Amino acid sequence: MSNCREKFNSIFMIARKCAVLVGADVFNRNYRFTLMTYFVIAATNTFFVLSGYTIYVAIYIDHDFTAIFQALCMVGSAVQGLSKLYSFTKHRVIYRKIFDEVDEVYKIYQEKSIDYQNALSNATSIISKFLKFNACLYLIGTLVIISFPISYLIFFGEKIFVMQFLIPGIDPKSDIGHLILFVAHSTCILMGSFGNFAGDMFFFVFLLQVPLFKNILRIKFEDLNEVTTDMEIDNSDQTLPLLRDILSWHQKYSDFTKTLSDVYFAVLFIQTFTTSFNIGMTIFITFMGAWPAGYAYLIYSFIMLYTYCGMGTVTEISNDDVCHYVYNTCLWYRLSVGERKMLVIMMMKAQNPTLLTVGDIMPLSVTTGLSLTKTIYSFLMMLLNFTEEEN
Repeated sequence: MSNCREKFNSIFMIARKCAVLVGADVFNRNYRFTLMTYFVIAATNTFFVLSGYTIYVAIYIDHDFTAIFQALCMVGSAVQGLSKLYSFTKHRVIYRKIFDEVDEVYKIYQEKSIDYQNALSNATSIISKFLKFNACLYLIGTLVIISFPISYLIFFGEKIFVMQFLIPGIDPKSDIGHLILFVAHSTCILMGSFGNFAGDMFFFVFLLQVPLFKNILRIKFEDLNEVTTDMEIDNSDQTLPLLRDILSWHQKYSDFTKTLSDVYFAVLFIQTFTTSFNIGMTIFITFMGAWPAGYAYLIYSFIMLYTYCGMGTVTEISNDDVCHYVYNTCLWYRLSVGERKMLVIMMMKAQNPTLLTVGDIMPLSVTTGLSLTKTIYSFLMMLLNFTEEEN
């Protein structure tokens, strides 16, 4: 288990290679905007322009208001990708500091006792499995969305689109026009999926370190308890250095979660809001029968919503565990009066932990995900009632 740092760095290197392909390897100390960075920005803005053009055609030419909702279904995903790119480039110095801090933790604690090594090994294992799950989600979702129109054409003889934006000068009803749009839509889906996946990798890699920091704190408390049970109750020569180390580590834990909360503040708000918006639009369109391929995108959107909300719950659970360790795991009654006062400071800090939030409006958690699902349902019912009244 002495190579836990190597495992972490190998995982992180994969994430960096993905970032290179979208021009966002901000962990390169000499990072500058590359041609790929400008291409990604230009491609995303082109998608926004084409979506606006599609809405214009729907309103003033076709007079088909359902096409407006069709064009809006995937706009949120493009906004998410652009927000992640902006966050990485703007806060690149902070991201490097986060990586350096995590790398230093692996470097130091892989040389300590077997308990610390197990904690590091479990952390790398969880990160690896989670990233594989996320990769499979993006891969399967992308392939299903792209292949669905082909299958629909084969089995039902009807032409449908992968996405819902039009290109000026291209007739979507002609065979060649449909083929051009299919290629353009498929390319856009592939680029967007990979870009969002690359951005998600860093988010999950860093956020899943919070349970590791928490577990290291637990082991430090266990080490302190082991010392206190083998000595006189008033002997602080051995306990005081351990307690100071615990206080220092708890401060590191608090600072780490605060940094993640600050640097991901805008990304989390945009991700949660736009995913909820995507879900509402997609459900409405699929119910109207205008986008049969929307079911795959709908499932993907729901999974991503609860994945991000689940990351907030992971942080909440870690904070609760830290509070539990301070109050219950530590054998405080075997400490001196001065040491107990030091512990009180940690107790006060543990009662007011840093949480991931959705724009400081609500905490990021699975409970919030459920609340958003209810809101989406209410919004959907309003749209359906409006449509029925129009008909």
